[in-house]
Amino acid sequence: MSIELRHLRYFVAVAEELHFSRAAQRLHISQPPLSQHIKAVESELGVLLLRRTRRRVELTEAGARFLEAARTTLEQAERAMDIARRIGRGESGTLRLGFTATAPFTRVFTQAVRAYRAALPGVHLELALSTTAQVLEAVRTGALDVGLVRPAAGAPLPAGLRALPVLTDRLMLVLPVTIMLIYALLYMMFKSGKWATLILANVSMAPLGGLLALLITGTHFSVSSGVGFLALF
Repeated sequence: MSIELRHLRYFVAVAEELHFSRAAQRLHISQPPLSQHIKAVESELGVLLLRRTRRRVELTEAGARFLEAARTTLEQAERAMDIARRIGRGESGTLRLGFTATAPFTRVFTQAVRAYRAALPGVHLELALSTTAQVLEAVRTGALDVGLVRPAAGAPLPAGLRALPVLTDRLMLVLPVTIMLIYALLYMMFKSGKWATLILANVSMAPLGGLLALLITGTHFSVSSGVGFLALF
């Protein structure tokens, strides 16, 4: 007979209770099979673990030492099973996360890292700063588990990867106040639906005016820097 974990549990229960009936109740089994299991363990070891009399049950010296070892073995087995379960649930191990330089400046990134570490303290979060192309390649090859990137608009992902949007940014155009007045004027012209010619005070501003027109209309525009005007169509 090979000694199994259940046999160790049976022995520990009897050794702690020093009473077969109470140990059987604790284990939710009947007393006769419990007694047979203990005898089988003693037979396998070739040593008496429990000294039984009509009035009481007591541990022998070998039984006391075996009890210590049995408890340690059961604790180690339980710990091993717990580790396996935690890994299966994603609550242990290592998560390798790659990100680009701008990710730490977003509230989503910092909050997610803090929340993940608080919720899963048993997981080692390994962070790696890199470029978008390098992060995508590392995820593709398995060097990283997940990546946070800002891919170029319309750029295809490498085969086998899937993207999940987590944040959408708003881009803003920062201009001097005088330029903003020109922008407002162009916008009103566009909203009126009328063709307009805007004379720029500085010929070098014509390309900037063209950019503003494109931002407003999203259509083709023409700029003549020679005479310093912007024509909207």
